Amino acid sequence: MNRFNPADILPKTTSKTFRVISVGALRTQKKYRYLIDAFTQLKNNNIELHIYGVGNLQKELQDKIDETGVKVVLKG
Repeated sequence: MNRFNPADILPKTTSKTFRVISVGALRTQKKYRYLIDAFTQLKNNNIELHIYGVGNLQKELQDKIDETGVKVVLKG
């Protein structure tokens, strides 16, 4: 039995991109490196991660995003 109807969770926009949102300070305890690594497995899917937050890992995370080409956006 399917508990979720994909039509209910997919965005109602024309882009059909599913966005995952994370909010929190950019620090080691938040495991953002792990999320970026996970999104390398999703590069060919219509899904992206938006991270809202600032912190001392911002440059390191942006470098990793640029290096891997994942669909992750640091929003500040």
